[in-house]
Amino acid sequence: RFGSRYIFNNFSMKIENESFTTILGPPGAGKTTLLRLLAGVEIPDGGKIYFDGRDVTDVPAKDRNVAMVFQSFALHPTRKVFDNIASPLKIKKVPKEETRRRVKEVADMLGIGDLLDRYPRELSGGQQQRVAIARAMVKKANLIFFDEPLTNLDYKIRESMRSELKKIFTAQGGTIVYATPDPTDALSMAKYVAVINQG
Repeated sequence: RFGSRYIFNNFSMKIENESFTTILGPPGAGKTTLLRLLAGVEIPDGGKIYFDGRDVTDVPAKDRNVAMVFQSFALHPTRKVFDNIASPLKIKKVPKEETRRRVKEVADMLGIGDLLDRYPRELSGGQQQRVAIARAMVKKANLIFFDEPLTNLDYKIRESMRSELKKIFTAQGGTIVYATPDPTDALSMAKYVAVINQG
């Protein structure tokens, strides 16, 4: 809760391992807060969060092996595409050669392998979104959270990104939790849909 306002009240859900689950709800329903709680960026006022049966409620974000893609892309403007994608690996001190290989692999998979020497300002909105997704995928996280990642893209790009993302996520595997207010996103991409409204 924030002050006296409850975001979640008696809320409970289970996300299947290796699944693609969409959290569907109107703006203000608590989707972003839920992802932030799962990622360890927010701490709940009550209740527990479990990963594979292990209580992670008080485990900091850096120790949860999760990745998050934001609606705003959140790319570093003065770093080239390669360095934006590689940033989580540099933090983990992954060797340079392995970092280069993993960045190239995920960039090729997302169709941005030829953009690694560019800056974010030189990319279209769709390309920037792919860079943000590549940065999340390169970590090989147990869980990847997507917070309305297609909202800032125009309609035509959203349509093509939906089908592309579904293919990529199927090939990549892992557990994906995708928050959206758009029923088309939810129903065309996910295996499971959880509807959230008024906590």
